[in-house]
Amino acid sequence: MALYRRSAVTGGIFFLFLWAFLTKAEALEFEGRIQASNGGIKNAVVYFLDEGLRTNAAGNPVAVLDQKDYDFEPHVLIVLPGQSFLIKNSDPQAHDVRIFEGPQMIFRAEMSAGMPPLSKRLDQPGIYTVRCGVHHRMHSYVVPAANSFYALTDAGGNIRIADLKPGHHTLRIWQEDLGQVDLPLELKDSRSHFSYTFQNKNNP
Repeated sequence: MALYRRSAVTGGIFFLFLWAFLTKAEALEFEGRIQASNGGIKNAVVYFLDEGLRTNAAGNPVAVLDQKDYDFEPHVLIVLPGQSFLIKNSDPQAHDVRIFEGPQMIFRAEMSAGMPPLSKRLDQPGIYTVRCGVHHRMHSYVVPAANSFYALTDAGGNIRIADLKPGHHTLRIWQEDLGQVDLPLELKDSRSHFSYTFQNKNNP
């Protein structure tokens, strides 16, 4: 009986490691570059739209949108729908934070210098514009992505998204000046040389 139990445990461990290996081997990496005619584009949001990739925001670290040196930092903040983020004021002067969904203002808060951070969440995916009602040049964007498979391009337009599954996907790319495009993709293997070029401001 002891020998049987030992064999059963050993077999269970073997299949557990085999399952973990096959699952890991199935995960794909997606790397590429988003660009315009004059080179790579910074702060372009790239994420997959697939419903099957949807991720629960619970347990994600709290993101921060700071008002610092009379600007918002970061300029583009990606979160998950329902994920809380903090709005801070690190400047020595008051700000008037306003969040817009399209033309409609959905949130407003006056923040004095030294005021504790405010916690905010946006439950629906989309592009939300953040402005200051006092310093009109200040603006940024909060983007609740459809799931955790997203990236923000660096100064050279580069992205990397890991742990994707093979299959048919839809890739969304958005940039504040160049617009938005959805691209159907079939991933069979990891891809390291994906490239997309925005043609001009009016025709992505």
